[in-house]
Amino acid sequence: MTLEFSGYEFSDGTIIKTAIQSFTADTGGNLRCPVILEITRKISGILTISGFTDAPFTISNTMEGQKIVIHGLTGEMSAGGVSKAKDIDIWELPHLLPGSNMITISTSLDITIRYEARYMYKIRINMYKE
Repeated sequence: MTLEFSGYEFSDGTIIKTAIQSFTADTGGNLRCPVILEITRKISGILTISGFTDAPFTISNTMEGQKIVIHGLTGEMSAGGVSKAKDIDIWELPHLLPGSNMITISTSLDITIRYEARYMYKIRINMYKE
């Protein structure tokens, strides 16, 4: 008989970048992890971001100084407490993969990325009777 146990562990992480258009986000873990994005624009207009989803996503109707939050766990998308979902063209919730993730943004902005790196462990125990 073989027993198999799976365990999970999480670790907190935060990445803060200011006035940036591209950077590498390095994360730990061995599973993809959802992220909470907090974005503050320097200028108004349309914004395109790649690296958090399989395809780039866009945010329209952004205002200078407006903080936009996209929550990768709950799916909430807001600006100033008001739903922003109608202005965000996205096909999956934002996440990071284990290791290095190249993030590219169409215009300079301030961004805070909150995530919990996820680790999965498997333990197998072989039980036998002599």
